[in-house]
Amino acid sequence: MTRVHAGAPPQRRLRSPDTLDYLARRQGMNPQAARQWLDRAAQSLMRTGTMPPAKPVSRQVERFRSQLDDLRHFSLLQGLPPDELDLISGRLIHKVHAKGETLFVQGQPASRSPW
Repeated sequence: MTRVHAGAPPQRRLRSPDTLDYLARRQGMNPQAARQWLDRAAQSLMRTGTMPPAKPVSRQVERFRSQLDDLRHFSLLQGLPPDELDLISGRLIHKVHAKGETLFVQGQPASRSPW
């Protein structure tokens, strides 16, 4: 694994071999598509401070909004006013996982960010 110093500029971290590997393994991108996305992401990061999603994101906002009552049962969300729950439901991402798929392993670093 290539290590890029945490204080390195974001553009350098974006272009690390680990990031290319992450895009290929976890996002299913071929090397050319990954490099193109990295270029767009670096430009967007410098220009706006944000990065585009590597692939389309399924938010299914209406589905989450219809389940706000269920969301209120999570201790992290208990006591939040309805407008804040609505705001959170608009940021959630819907993902489908295979039965038995490991989502995370306690003590392991998160895979959401490749750097």
